[in-house]
Amino acid sequence: MMQIDAVWVYGIGAGFALADAPRGLRARAGHASPAFGAALGYLVVFFVPCGLWLLTDFPRWETMHVLSSAPGWCVAAFCGGAAVLGAAGFVCTGRLLAHGRVWSAFLQWVWPHAAVFFLLLHGWDGTGLRRFLTTGPGRFDGGEPAVPLVDHVLLWLSSPVALTLAGMGVVVVPVQLWLLARCRAAALPAPSPRAGWRLAGLLAATVFGPCLAVAALTAVAAHTAGPLPAGCVVSACLVVAAWPPSGLARWAGSLILPAGPTSGAFPRPAVTAAAEPGVRGAVPDARSATGAGTGVLHSDR
Repeated sequence: MMQIDAVWVYGIGAGFALADAPRGLRARAGHASPAFGAALGYLVVFFVPCGLWLLTDFPRWETMHVLSSAPGWCVAAFCGGAAVLGAAGFVCTGRLLAHGRVWSAFLQWVWPHAAVFFLLLHGWDGTGLRRFLTTGPGRFDGGEPAVPLVDHVLLWLSSPVALTLAGMGVVVVPVQLWLLARCRAAALPAPSPRAGWRLAGLLAATVFGPCLAVAALTAVAAHTAGPLPAGCVVSACLVVAAWPPSGLARWAGSLILPAGPTSGAFPRPAVTAAAEPGVRGAVPDARSATGAGTGVLHSDR
């Protein structure tokens, strides 16, 4: 669904930046990132074609029943927007990591996926789940008698939309996890496939754990009690996420940058002429040379 994909692709880009975090902190500014290419390649080769397939065969469902067909501007916006937002997620997360804001960088993966589930469950008008489970315009527009939710789900599971999504899911999800694991393994000073899959597992568990739970709780609050209680749920989550110094932030930071010490500080190697003898203009870090500074990145505070 295009409205969901808009935030989803940002989170995908952020995930690749998190996987590339150790290499990104070691690399000299201006060096191209293999993970950035992997992120854009995944979007161009897998994500965007799947979206175009759905937009072409099921335009009403893909646009959450906002449009009855897919005009040219809609197709162009989807293709261009996916690349731009995915790149934005990678760049913004990478900048946060470069400034030592590891927890804030991790949240760039969390909030888009929480938003995806909230749009799916509640939407912008309380009909998100109904829009998702409706494959024909008549049932959504009220032209057919209402059916119980369980029957609605069973009807949807046998629909062409559901079968198409299932076929896509068995490809795009494992490929994304595999690419994240490969990028993380390659980003470490000593490549480790096991460490790569550990990070991929952490990201997947975060999506189907805290992200889904927060989105479901917010959607239930909005549906049963209105926007004010839902806003209170979101505010409470924001307070927990921003509370300094957060043990949760330190835990996440130790997984994203596992080479760091237990205090939550992560070393940023200085770019020196000795380390990179072929680099013009490289100047040794004066603090490192004199021992006057530590040159560490803090977990976010």
